[in-house]
Amino acid sequence: MFFVGGGLLGAAAYMATYSWVATTGLMGSIAGGAATLGQISGTKYSGLFAAVPGEWLGLGLGIVLVAVAWVLPHRIIGERPPRRTAAE
Repeated sequence: MFFVGGGLLGAAAYMATYSWVATTGLMGSIAGGAATLGQISGTKYSGLFAAVPGEWLGLGLGIVLVAVAWVLPHRIIGERPPRRTAAE
């Protein structure tokens, strides 16, 4: 449930800040035109990594991100100290 909520919050944040991000030039054309990370079949624009098809690049990046999420600890700040209970 946290993954879905995080994805929705991320999409909402992107929607809310898109107009500002578009004015920074970060999403402008690269090398004189539209570009993606990998060349996608059926499109006219180029990819930054022309040697690798975009589909394979996307699958590879997805696998890497899943592996990173798998390796990360459950709690980034460490374990909680044990709770003290009243003596019985």
